[in-house]
Amino acid sequence: MKENIYLLDFSFWKKKFLSCFFPEGNCIFISSEKFLSLISKHRISRDAPATVAIWATAKDSRSAKAIRGQIRTLPLMKLVYLEDGFIRSLGLGSNFYYPYSLVADDLGIYFDPSAPSRLEKIMEETLTREDRRDQLERAEKLRKSIIDHRQSKYYRASERQFLKRVADLKGHIRHNEEIGRIFEKVIFVPGQVSDDASVLAGGCGYDIISLLKEVRSKYPDGCIIVKVHPDAYSGNRNGGATVDELNRYADMVFTSEFNSLECIEAAEEVHTISSLTGFEALLRGKKVICYGMPFYAGYGLTEDVAVARRHPVALAARERRYRQGYTLQDLIYAALISYPLYYNWEITHTTDAEGIVQQFAGMSESRRSLFCYAVFFGLVKPWMRLTGKA
Repeated sequence: MKENIYLLDFSFWKKKFLSCFFPEGNCIFISSEKFLSLISKHRISRDAPATVAIWATAKDSRSAKAIRGQIRTLPLMKLVYLEDGFIRSLGLGSNFYYPYSLVADDLGIYFDPSAPSRLEKIMEETLTREDRRDQLERAEKLRKSIIDHRQSKYYRASERQFLKRVADLKGHIRHNEEIGRIFEKVIFVPGQVSDDASVLAGGCGYDIISLLKEVRSKYPDGCIIVKVHPDAYSGNRNGGATVDELNRYADMVFTSEFNSLECIEAAEEVHTISSLTGFEALLRGKKVICYGMPFYAGYGLTEDVAVARRHPVALAARERRYRQGYTLQDLIYAALISYPLYYNWEITHTTDAEGIVQQFAGMSESRRSLFCYAVFFGLVKPWMRLTGKA
């Protein structure tokens, strides 16, 4: 008999794909209010294993707190937090591209360093696994495949396009030097939207402007490149700063001219609050300085400003995470191979990280819901703007 999985308060859009990641379960979409009512009336079995799933950004909501309180009294029921994985799609989720990866965390969630997550637990276990050598070899092969295919969270580029655009960016930097400025080093600062969950939970007090001010203060002769977050310049989310504000501290601010992988390639260092771009830079051998406490910080692989400044959340996360002997391959194995669930929409079946990277290698765009896109941008968003709710 299949285990019941209660998925609480999910939108029509998320209902279209979530059950595909749990083929062994009986997925039941229900509101938190109704779920709590059924629990209180004993209409949900207390004697059968079950899972309750909440989207991670709602984990501190009033209903989520009430559900946690109820589940503590039900030993056979567990709570998991869902969120997109790190190799997601060829297209933005905010433009209704289906996710090809998802994480289901039963301890916390990777973007919140204030509490342990399943990712941290997996990292801890890597050091004592009997098959650690095999998992490190697998992780290194995956790293090379991601680099060879120029894969990021939301896109990939052809080799010709990638090399040309990197050359154009480096030429742009040289041109600025030729007209009178000699740069100490090239620093890439990925933009993050102000309401990003990793900034709210793990930003350690930084936003994009305070980060840029500090980087500029440290490197007055550095070439600082900023890439505006794609959700911000697409208009889907609030970027938290205007291009004019960014230009006060950066030498170059790009929207769609170059992607983050091209900026990583052209830079010597990546300075970030908590962006996934920092992890993608680690994969490519770049020095990464974290001002917040993202999931890849605290393991001895990054320079952690918040830890050096003794921010309490960063210090506690570092204490939980750090063990002597961690390698980049341990982090790759944990974050990309062991932690996420993967679903291939082309073959309509669950798969693994390698399968998704190979699938994306032959695609320029992944699957999306044109129906949801049309309804949201054609009806819902104009109505939100009209009513002042946008």
